Amino acid sequence: MTTSRIRELAERHWNGEGDLVHAHHPVMPVERREAEELLDGVLYVKSVASITAIDTGDGLVLLDTGGPFDAQHIFDVVRAWRTGDAGRGRLAGAVFSHHHIDHVFGTGLFQAEADAEGWPAPTVYGHEDMPADFHRYRRTVGWNTAINQRQFGLPVSAGDLIHADRHGCVVIPASLQDALPAAIARVAEREQTLLAALNAPGLDADRLAAAWRVFEVK
Repeated sequence: MTTSRIRELAERHWNGEGDLVHAHHPVMPVERREAEELLDGVLYVKSVASITAIDTGDGLVLLDTGGPFDAQHIFDVVRAWRTGDAGRGRLAGAVFSHHHIDHVFGTGLFQAEADAEGWPAPTVYGHEDMPADFHRYRRTVGWNTAINQRQFGLPVSAGDLIHADRHGCVVIPASLQDALPAAIARVAEREQTLLAALNAPGLDADRLAAAWRVFEVK
């Protein structure tokens, strides 16, 4: 584990000396997601979102838990830092600051551990509207990924093409540009499925979600 890198990096950014566009974009992992104990009993990991583990002396608490792509890593670094210790180091609780995917998918392995060891399940704390937000995500499957791809464009390199409008920005690497005309034609054809659904009478969330699923596999 690092002992000071996160603090040093935070100080650089605080003083306006860091590169928050390319080297350390806010939604990019920092230091290969290495875990650092910032204070005694406080472990910190920066992935797409921040994950903080606190040892309360009577179980651990996670402040945000990472995305599905973080779950195994977070479980491993937390357990390397604090063992289960016959339940004294169990995950007692998790606090979800909000409902985004990169904050709420890190509890599953701790839940499985608790089930296997016979420990109390971790308690999750979050806003009362979170279940409705999760339900909305299920009903609009695929949209969130598409929106994130537009909103959080990759760093730009020489020769890349950039398409930007009021909705966001898309970066097209130079290596893909020869295939671009055929890809544009394919997307235009596929979009007709969505346009037909949008223009049809009686449009509702279920019909739109069904049209999106067809769009994704077409």
